[in-house]
Amino acid sequence: IEKLRMAGEQKPSCNLLEQFILLAKGTSGSALTALINQVLEAPGVYVFGELLELTNVQEERPGVPYLVSEMFVDEADVVYVCTYLTVEKLPTSLMLTVTVFHGISFFLPIQLAEGSNAAYFQLLNLFAYGTYPDYVANKDNLPELTATQKNKLKHLTIVSLASRMKCIPYSVLLKDLDMRNLRELEDLIIEAVYTDIIQGKLDQRNQMLEVDFCIGRDIQKKDISNIVKTLQEWCDGCEAVLLGIEQQVLRANQYKENHHRTQQQVEMEVTNIKKTLKATASSSAQEMEQQLVERECPPHTEQRQPTKKMSKVKGLVSSRH
Repeated sequence: IEKLRMAGEQKPSCNLLEQFILLAKGTSGSALTALINQVLEAPGVYVFGELLELTNVQEERPGVPYLVSEMFVDEADVVYVCTYLTVEKLPTSLMLTVTVFHGISFFLPIQLAEGSNAAYFQLLNLFAYGTYPDYVANKDNLPELTATQKNKLKHLTIVSLASRMKCIPYSVLLKDLDMRNLRELEDLIIEAVYTDIIQGKLDQRNQMLEVDFCIGRDIQKKDISNIVKTLQEWCDGCEAVLLGIEQQVLRANQYKENHHRTQQQVEMEVTNIKKTLKATASSSAQEMEQQLVERECPPHTEQRQPTKKMSKVKGLVSSRH
């Protein structure tokens, strides 16, 4: 529990990397290597591309020779180079080396990647783009990592695996992270989750890490074409899906119109049938009334005739008397 609490407290401010970049711009030599060590140990700093792009840190910068006849340093520690009648000011962040060829002096700007501290540049490059197995393979040519730096590089290795696999077997993690203990592996994964570089859950029954989310790592220039290709494929897929949706909408509208037209026809037929039934019922009622009248009329005539006869008989009888 204490380890989880400490991991949760290690979330850095968003300005921490910017502070390191500002410091690195005016730093060179051993001070720059010390700053790189601080960056690699800083909690929550997992991207290093901006730092690698700095002039005094970047890997490849062509050294342009300056033909000189005199070189001096002023009180502000600024190097001035006299090239015939022109005075050029060089940045103090560049380390200088002077070479003589046939009596002509040249001096070249030397970056961290090209100087005696090149191993620190390679280490920074490894943290930006590499993984823990890369460090193990080149361990003899790189500075030794502290425990904190090892953990951070292992975190970055988990991120690289998570970007390729959504379900990472424990066996793969144990191999790439050079670990033997499952408990230590799960603790390392939990630390990575609490630093917000990945999101997921541990499936201890199936011995795997199920990844829901992972941060993006630094991108090398050689990978840009692949990224553009992937994005183009994604855009093409989106256009295909959009076209399919439009076709589905057209079909749905046509179905709706046909259904509405059919419904109107059915309602019209129902109305006509109702009118027909009503007219038929009315005529049937009239016929029934007429039949009833016809049926009732004959009995009344028969009853009236005997009454008349009886009245005649009564008249005869009364006249006799």
